[in-house]
Amino acid sequence: MRAASLAPLIAALVCGCATAPAAPPEPESQGVVAVPVLPADGADLVRPVERLAFEIYAHDIAAWRATDEAIESGFDLAAAGVDGWIAVPDEGHQFRVRFIDEGGSGPVSLLDVDLDVSSERPGLVTERPGGAALSPIERSMWRARQLAVHSKFRACSDRYNSVVLQAPGSENWLVYLLAATVKRELVVGGHHRILVSADGSEILEATALSQGCLTIPLDPKTEVLAFTQNASEEPLETSVLLSLQVDKPIAFRVPGGSVWMATRGHLSQIREGPGK
Repeated sequence: MRAASLAPLIAALVCGCATAPAAPPEPESQGVVAVPVLPADGADLVRPVERLAFEIYAHDIAAWRATDEAIESGFDLAAAGVDGWIAVPDEGHQFRVRFIDEGGSGPVSLLDVDLDVSSERPGLVTERPGGAALSPIERSMWRARQLAVHSKFRACSDRYNSVVLQAPGSENWLVYLLAATVKRELVVGGHHRILVSADGSEILEATALSQGCLTIPLDPKTEVLAFTQNASEEPLETSVLLSLQVDKPIAFRVPGGSVWMATRGHLSQIREGPGK
């Protein structure tokens, strides 16, 4: 996009007139990427917020693809008693997505899908008759996920996708609750970040990553999607994540007046706030 064409967009963001509240989105996945594959290996992402967004996206599409492949294999998740999933990272961009039943004697995996999210190749689907035990770290990861999912938070959708990551520089867990929709729109508001203890037993911090519910219609003619990020003076990982979910630049204004642009996971400042 030419630099000159950014001027009206920046002006709209600065005056705060580029956004408007939206009704809560409908459930299910966001449905904005036809073939969810990592666009790159993330090696050139230097800002912590960029790397965090990249990790969230990798985990999210691992779960998305694994669910599709499990269903295509004929496995009925609901009938089998699956309560949820965790995406366990391996080397590179490989994941094992474990579909878990709480069970009477503790959580077990009823089905595993091993896949590489940097490739379109289908994953390996393996049913676990009777259930396969989780490793100690997987058990704590699952406990953290369940604790966050069942906590009290402001919901902007009937269903949320969950992503569980190891917190940077810590043994604790970051659980992201990502609002989702099947409409042709991008969910901007309604996401949450929950910090959970390493053993998955205690919520240490709960952060709403927006001040309300917000969606942006996906119009093929729109070159840049824009909104005001009102929950933080600094760019949030979920704002950068949006640029990975759609093949369009994302421009957003923070409360201090600065305007940022995220393009395929890369973040740049295109206007400083007043007095900077």
